[in-house]
Amino acid sequence: MTVRRSFAPPLISAASVISGGVVGAVASLYHAAWFPVGLILVLLAVGLYCAGLRAVFPTRYPAVWASVGVLVTLSALAGFDSSGSVLIMADAAGGSLLLGVALIVLVATVWPSFPQSRGDTIEVEAQKRSQ
Repeated sequence: MTVRRSFAPPLISAASVISGGVVGAVASLYHAAWFPVGLILVLLAVGLYCAGLRAVFPTRYPAVWASVGVLVTLSALAGFDSSGSVLIMADAAGGSLLLGVALIVLVATVWPSFPQSRGDTIEVEAQKRSQ
């Protein structure tokens, strides 16, 4: 089964939001389990996830939608549920998680795109000079 090219961006966006939500849910569960180490591992995982999306896809939108999924999930899990419990508490671990993830997804989203290979850049510059 092949996916038409016109369906690819919406499917990639939906997959990015869903996988970002999963990463956010896992981050909310494990950030305080082993407080200093768990938080560092969660922040590292979120950073690698967003950086990996930026490296794999030539456009920015998969990383942006994944960041939206992570942040919406963390925001939802930081609030009270119907029974009054909360997964992300208002303590040092919870505050560090929310602030750290927000900074990581911001940096991963606005990081500039670089050419895929140096050879492509040299060829393009040579073609521009010859014209």
